[in-house]
Amino acid sequence: MQVMTDCPGSALVLEPRDEQGWDNTHMIAFAVEESLFSYPLSLAQLYVLARHVFFAQPLRYSLHGILVYGDVVELWVFDRSGMYCSEPFSLRDDYALLVSIVRVYANKTDEELGVGAVLAKDDVGNYIAAAAAAHNRRLYLEDEAFVDRGKFFGDGLLCYRAKHANQDDWTHVVKLKWRDANNKPEEDVFNYIQSKMCPGRSSLQPPSQRCKDLSSDPLHEDPGIKGLLRFAKEGEHFFTPRILTHLVFTPLGRPLHTWRSILELLTVLWDGIEAHRSLLWDPHVLHRDISGGNIIIIIRSAGGTSQGVLIDLDRAMNLDIEHPKGGHFTGTRLFTAIGLLTSDAHTYRHDLESFFYLFIWLVICQGEEHLPEASETKAWAHDDRFESANARRRDMKKDRFQLVLEQFDAKYEDLKDLTWRLRAALFRPDENDELQIGTDVTEEGINTLYDTMIGAFEQEMAKWQN
Repeated sequence: MQVMTDCPGSALVLEPRDEQGWDNTHMIAFAVEESLFSYPLSLAQLYVLARHVFFAQPLRYSLHGILVYGDVVELWVFDRSGMYCSEPFSLRDDYALLVSIVRVYANKTDEELGVGAVLAKDDVGNYIAAAAAAHNRRLYLEDEAFVDRGKFFGDGLLCYRAKHANQDDWTHVVKLKWRDANNKPEEDVFNYIQSKMCPGRSSLQPPSQRCKDLSSDPLHEDPGIKGLLRFAKEGEHFFTPRILTHLVFTPLGRPLHTWRSILELLTVLWDGIEAHRSLLWDPHVLHRDISGGNIIIIIRSAGGTSQGVLIDLDRAMNLDIEHPKGGHFTGTRLFTAIGLLTSDAHTYRHDLESFFYLFIWLVICQGEEHLPEASETKAWAHDDRFESANARRRDMKKDRFQLVLEQFDAKYEDLKDLTWRLRAALFRPDENDELQIGTDVTEEGINTLYDTMIGAFEQEMAKWQN
């Protein structure tokens, strides 16, 4: 047991092994006198300890914790769906109960304490145990994930480079995430697309799956009980049940923000829009999450030229069996279309608008992952969706849009003309610069917008090829 002393009270971290550190922590506890901390701050301290553990052990299923606040004891469980607790009991009246509970925890197996058996290890390194059993061949993971969203609750997305033993180069991507059990599995969408032979997608090996049901009941308010329940009230949002899944992809690509030339950037985005069009027309799939993390750069075997591949179909919708509804949007806030933020139903045009914002972001960032602190476009990622929509609508006006383009470095001056043409195609401003954010759903309207945007990229690519 390790006692943390960096805050008032005592934070107790139970470690079943000799090694110290968050990598080997399997249970947490925080105890404090009521006079030192308020209850919410005490619970926040327990939450901070849990974050440390999950960030060090991103593949664990859950984590047990004990909060002792004055005379009140609560047993907590943290997982990717949220955090929830037992009914509190009195330390003074039920001290023997607490002692027996700690003894039970001390005798639990790693899996009972929430440590997942996702990875196995041999002399070569870490590999996915389920995949090795399914395919009778081990795919070894790089030590560190190259994609890690760093979020505690939610899907806990991790992507690792991987390769078979005796290979020199990393050849695969292993994607692990806790998907919403209510959503269609991503592998089903990929398999459907593959059956339609749609070009412009990443190839996919049949995935195996490790499941963990994390459903829970909501908390209820009871003013007669101390602890969390004093602050809780019954709401409409239940815990989201999640399933830990892994998918194996090939080929291995580079992140989009690592583009190495203007021609490569233009080519990759052109490929992405072409792939998006193919998905829409052939298998009738709408991607719904165009962002910097969902297009990768691969090198074609012939000629060594770059290619953009549209990936990540977690939020894709098969339009033959589903219909988007207004008021509910998915995607990355920084790249979300104005209409979606103001409750329109998701359409192909909204994804094309996301490509437009993505292009601007890539040029302003110049190969970095984050916008400069002084960037005008930071307001596009505002937490309030209506504020985000208003900022975007304001910046798309002619005068403000000029200020956005002034953030382009001098070496990208020639890309401003392309950006103006994309703005005109998407928003069709009239003589008073009033923007149109609606969607033309006719076949002619759909083809016109795709043709105009793709043609604009092709014209710009021709300049840089020469």
